[in-house]
Amino acid sequence: MSAPTPTSATSRVAFRDPRMRTFLTLWIGQLQSMLCSALTGFGMSVWIYQRTGSATQFAMNSLLMVVTGLVLGQVSGALADRWDRRRMLLCSDLGMALNTLALATLLVLGRLEVWHIYVVTVSGAVFNSFRWPAMNGIIVQITPPEYLTRANGLMLAGETTSSIIAPLVAGTLMVLVGLPGILVLDTVSFVVFLAILLAIRIPKLERTAGHNKRKPSLVHDIAEGWAFVYRRAGLVGLLMFSALNNFLFGVVEVLFTPLVLSAGSVAVLGWSSSIAASGMLAGSLLMSAWGGPRRRIPFFFLMVGLQGVLAIVVGIRPSLPLIMLGAFGYMFVFPLLGSTQQALWQTRVPHHMQGRIGAVRGAVGNAALPLALVIAGPMADRIFKPLLVAGGSLDGTLAATVLGTGPDRGLGLLFVVMGLASIAVAALAYLHPRIRHVEQELHVVIEDQSSPPAEGSLAAP
Repeated sequence: MSAPTPTSATSRVAFRDPRMRTFLTLWIGQLQSMLCSALTGFGMSVWIYQRTGSATQFAMNSLLMVVTGLVLGQVSGALADRWDRRRMLLCSDLGMALNTLALATLLVLGRLEVWHIYVVTVSGAVFNSFRWPAMNGIIVQITPPEYLTRANGLMLAGETTSSIIAPLVAGTLMVLVGLPGILVLDTVSFVVFLAILLAIRIPKLERTAGHNKRKPSLVHDIAEGWAFVYRRAGLVGLLMFSALNNFLFGVVEVLFTPLVLSAGSVAVLGWSSSIAASGMLAGSLLMSAWGGPRRRIPFFFLMVGLQGVLAIVVGIRPSLPLIMLGAFGYMFVFPLLGSTQQALWQTRVPHHMQGRIGAVRGAVGNAALPLALVIAGPMADRIFKPLLVAGGSLDGTLAATVLGTGPDRGLGLLFVVMGLASIAVAALAYLHPRIRHVEQELHVVIEDQSSPPAEGSLAAP
């Protein structure tokens, strides 16, 4: 019998399948916890800026969180494969709950200072760095393989929903219960999630015979994760492409705000951001309902090319309707890309290595984002903006005719260049045979009934 198609009965009854109940229960607990944590993040950011009036101190809080996560990523990923993931998740969320409760106590007593928030941010980032590898590993353990893409879509939908709702709800709650009330609410949400985590059944993690004979060192486990990817040329190529695509996405993301402000007001920026977030939510919900394509690699690269086209749409003219349309489409495609690639990796990585491989993917893929954040501004100001001003190098050329001229049309040109680069890189990567055939060449270690059987699959060394 052939594998079920996305429009088959399997797709229609996905969320009525009794095997999905455990995941859906965990997801509901995660959703309410993420929403309350987003409320706390919004409230604390507002508190820092109102207290200090410093954009530098405001940005420092986010920087501390990102750097801490990058530093601990490899260790936490390896430990998620060595330790009991439920206990690891319990300890992480308990620590984050205590952090939030400590902030609420200091705030009520009138003792809260900015450096307290920095300490709690670093502490929370430590707990969070252990939380997500454990959570991702548990998702693979409790979700039927044929529903992994839907599960990934729902997780993205939850994150996006939180980012959309939190700013709207937080403003009202700041008036009704104040920041202390929001912090207490966040603490309660952690307790609810912990209760759900204790109530659900999580299958025992299966390990290979080698893991049962002796327990290797932590360094060995980390190296084993890198070796797993290194020995599989298709995964290496896919990972390198993802890192480059994340760099291009990072440049587009960080320059979206100045591009919109060059054509409209702050209010228009707010609408544009909400429309873009709505696009991501719509894409996440579509992926969770559909389940994704049977052939993931061709679909993945097709979507990357489409994202490049949409980046061009955003930058090609200083038209607000065009920018909003392009932004909605660009973010709509994002969860289609993420969920498809995530499911492919999940089904090619053994259960007992999910944490480490996730850490490798995060280290390589996210390494390009800080570079994008650092060079995007200077690249826009010093290279691209001068090209399309009156008397600039491209004034009077076809580029000026299409994009227009002005002090900020160089930003539009940069978006067009990033879009063309995304299309070109996707085409070149797809032409690489090891990347194009990675689904067929690699052994499926977690059987996915939504994917076609890999004829002549090769078990990687």
